[in-house]
Amino acid sequence: MHTEHHDRWFKDRGNQNLILDYPLTENSWVVELGGYEGLWTEKITKLYNCNVIVVEPIPQFSNILTERFKNNPKVHIVNNAITAERRKVTLNIDGDGTSETLISSERQITINSITLEDIIVHFQLNRIDLIQMNIEGEEFNLLPALIESKLLTKCNDIHIQFHNTNPSCPTKREFIQQGLRDLGFELSWNYEFVWESRRKKLKIINTNPNSNVCN
Repeated sequence: MHTEHHDRWFKDRGNQNLILDYPLTENSWVVELGGYEGLWTEKITKLYNCNVIVVEPIPQFSNILTERFKNNPKVHIVNNAITAERRKVTLNIDGDGTSETLISSERQITINSITLEDIIVHFQLNRIDLIQMNIEGEEFNLLPALIESKLLTKCNDIHIQFHNTNPSCPTKREFIQQGLRDLGFELSWNYEFVWESRRKKLKIINTNPNSNVCN
């Protein structure tokens, strides 16, 4: 559904500017949930030479990603779905709109899912500099679990595409946004149900021993 927020996104050249504007370096770790064919991954690695873990459940797209980044050892392709807990996931195949719940299709695939904690453990991550999330509705299940577990506190920036597919989605989104605020993530920018980005606040540490200010 095209909205005024899409118009503003295109006017502001969000796809060219905002989705790449993060404080990353060659030592940064990025987790992309929903890699599709790897266009964003290619842009972000060319710009920052960062490490990227791409989680893509559809073998067709996972194979494209593997071929596309076969000469870049800093890009890691994970052919699994991402969910709040490990389980079998049946996905309806529809290109970049492939989803467990958003569409119904005769073309389906059943695949194992993993969790963000699995990724953190496997790659021995002490931090995640950026999570990009475009998982076709699963964000409404995954994000509350990540907020409750506080795993997101390992992350600095979160870049989310929420999907507005039924009347309950705005309320669910508001609930998630409040949870992110409670974890200390401030809004960087927002194009409603297009893309939005949040950054973890830095704690101000008081180094003056004579001060009574608590931070």
